[in-house]
Amino acid sequence: MKAVSIFSGAGGMDLGFTHAGFEIIWANDISQYACKTYEKNLKLKPVNQDIRRIKNIPQADVLIACNHCQGFSAIGKRNENDKRNLLYHEIFRCLKLIKPRCFVVENVKGLAYLYNGKFLRRMLAGFKRCGYKVQWQILDAKDYEVPQHRERIIIIGIRKDFKVSFEFPVKLCGPGLKPYVTLRDAIGRMPEPKDNEYYNKEDWPFFYMSRNRLASWDSVSYTIQAQCRHIPLHPSCPDMQKVGKDKYQFVEDKKKYRRLSIQECARIQTFPDNFEFVGSLEAQYRLVGNAVPPYLARRIAESIKSMETKKL
Repeated sequence: MKAVSIFSGAGGMDLGFTHAGFEIIWANDISQYACKTYEKNLKLKPVNQDIRRIKNIPQADVLIACNHCQGFSAIGKRNENDKRNLLYHEIFRCLKLIKPRCFVVENVKGLAYLYNGKFLRRMLAGFKRCGYKVQWQILDAKDYEVPQHRERIIIIGIRKDFKVSFEFPVKLCGPGLKPYVTLRDAIGRMPEPKDNEYYNKEDWPFFYMSRNRLASWDSVSYTIQAQCRHIPLHPSCPDMQKVGKDKYQFVEDKKKYRRLSIQECARIQTFPDNFEFVGSLEAQYRLVGNAVPPYLARRIAESIKSMETKKL
């Protein structure tokens, strides 16, 4: 099956689809660092342009779209009037343009409940008007062999004349299943990073200190964020202590604490070790943190491939 991708980022979702046997024939992102990273690793040159200016997209079986999430993110300003909140209209336009058999959209969990869920309702209604049967579910990446607690909303649309049914991927890890992949499993043998491989400023803002940022070796990671200041701590750090509502402190000298490196974050996101990110340190953290974990993406792609034809 052939797929086209918009809001492609560094290519985490697309990499998972290629591992599941899909052929990505066209991709797009507005970020030059994202496009250079994508081309370097997926061997396809994305169109580095604002999707709103693109008029022609090739025909494909599947449309992949991971539209901007800043207005719905737990960390962002949650601005209801952020113009990026409306970029889902470009997904509608692309669906009308290429009429794929199905599509997959990924976004943060907040899309389902912030602003009383009105943006999600509008998206679902718009997809239906475009001629698609729509299903959505919140998936946690840790249930699919990703060493990270990362809840994301996944929306699947099947063109109404395509007589198939879709089932979301079954959980692989958890009670009664395989054990979760832990930080020890993922990064336990990685060498200590060099100074230019992690955000090493002693910059601990109020919001960072409002919650525990230290996951233990034998648990999954907290969510890998896109902003370098909000990256979780390495599990070898001393404990953090809760001292009040939304207030934590370090129990030892601040110099003993460090955030996860780019390579550690990429491993936790399930990118292969030979995947190279382009740009400044801050840009690389953004690319890693905004990406869909390829392991999760592959499970979604495999579920799309396994759809069975059913008579109505």
